[in-house]
Amino acid sequence: MTRRRLLSNNKWNAVQFRWALATVMILLPGIVMVPEQALARQTADQTDLVVALSCGFDADGDGICDTEEDANADLDGDPSTNPGPDTDGDLIPNYLDPDDDGDAMPTASENADPNADGDPRDAVDSNHDGVADYLSAPTLPAGGQVTWLQKISDTAGGFAGTLGFDDQFGMSATAIGDIDGDGVTDIAVGAINDDDGGTDRGAIYILFLNPDGTVKAEQKISDTAGGFSSPLQNTDLFGKAIASIGDLDGDGVNDLAVGAYYADDGGTDRGAVYILFLNTDGTVKAEQEISSTAGG
Repeated sequence: MTRRRLLSNNKWNAVQFRWALATVMILLPGIVMVPEQALARQTADQTDLVVALSCGFDADGDGICDTEEDANADLDGDPSTNPGPDTDGDLIPNYLDPDDDGDAMPTASENADPNADGDPRDAVDSNHDGVADYLSAPTLPAGGQVTWLQKISDTAGGFAGTLGFDDQFGMSATAIGDIDGDGVTDIAVGAINDDDGGTDRGAIYILFLNPDGTVKAEQKISDTAGGFSSPLQNTDLFGKAIASIGDLDGDGVNDLAVGAYYADDGGTDRGAVYILFLNTDGTVKAEQEISSTAGG
């Protein structure tokens, strides 16, 4: 390391020292020097001072500045003198507290002392930004967290469709992109025991959503609705499975694949899949059946 001599003798007055300390540090014998930090070495006959290159003290000599790892505001490397913030006031400092905000939902930013050695200088810094996780902005619990929910049913969420007994609306559901171009993702939902055209033939609903998750409008697709022209049979269970398949025909509107679990093409309950090419209003522009007797 190239060092710059700032003083030629060991005598400092208080003003000089305070000024220099803002830029450099005193490195006592036995303390490891870290190249990227402000360093100084005290020898028998002189004190060499090095211009500060980075962040300051490295009390434990691990190559990480104390300002990047020490929970103590005083940066003395001793958690007992100033144990750091205690957000929930339970007398357990945040770096030792698995739930430091007292919300009963531990997060990745809490319990910064996983080895329970009482030393916050080895606190977890997951993103290596120089700020221990317990001091970083709160994060979601490891398992995720629901911040908002909206139920959609026969009586909730703005759904205006008419559901019958045992329709099993919601048996399948998938996000299908922004079909109507309003900037909000829409969804398709199956009602496999819908009775349009006959018993349990099935149906799907294209639900155009508001930003709060309520239904702005819907379009039913079934044996008798939505422009679907392929004949369904009783108990086909159209809508048992739904998948968004992107814009298959290149018209700017995402298309769907819909399963009819018990379709009888070629034999009893062999099943079928329908590729539905959609219009922006959710109706079917065209469809292609794929089964043991159709679709190639």
